[in-house]
Amino acid sequence: FKIGSLALVFIVVMLWGFAFYDSIRSTISESMTDVLINRGDLFWHGPKALAMPYMYLVQGWNNVQYVLETQATHTWGIWFFNPILHYIPFKLDIEKELIATSFFNTFTYVGVQFKDFGILGSGLVSVFLGWWIKKVYTLFLQNDSPISACVYALNATAVFQMFFSNHFFTQLYPFTMCLILLVYEFVLLKISIKRS
Repeated sequence: FKIGSLALVFIVVMLWGFAFYDSIRSTISESMTDVLINRGDLFWHGPKALAMPYMYLVQGWNNVQYVLETQATHTWGIWFFNPILHYIPFKLDIEKELIATSFFNTFTYVGVQFKDFGILGSGLVSVFLGWWIKKVYTLFLQNDSPISACVYALNATAVFQMFFSNHFFTQLYPFTMCLILLVYEFVLLKISIKRS
């Protein structure tokens, strides 16, 4: 009974949150849902309260489909190495390499992987990400340091966001936290060696 009640409360709050965000994100008097329906960009015949949740569920995958159908050129690892390239003094403008064409700019985690390596590469990079997260989680279970908890929390956030975009390759924080943990562990190891 408690789980069902909590689920119902969660659904109501989620729908209210979508409606509230939809109403404040528009600069005109209409909500974004109304704008999309009136422009003919969204063919929605259900309850208006469910239109935005539906858009968030499907639009990222629609954008990936668009990228697969229209962007045949690949970037051959630039997205994969993007977190490391951020530490290099010169800046690469690769954001324009992946273009989502709809009202929403989400393209799930597969979009950048496809741009880098195509369909087969997307699968291989997905396996790599699974291995990476397993390593981060195992390290979190074996280590009681607060930095290890931060590394796990931020990487878990990146996993949670994979439905919308690939934070592992488009953002810097998951990789940076792992580097900080490595430096922390290395310094701690050096200090413990000097003390013994």
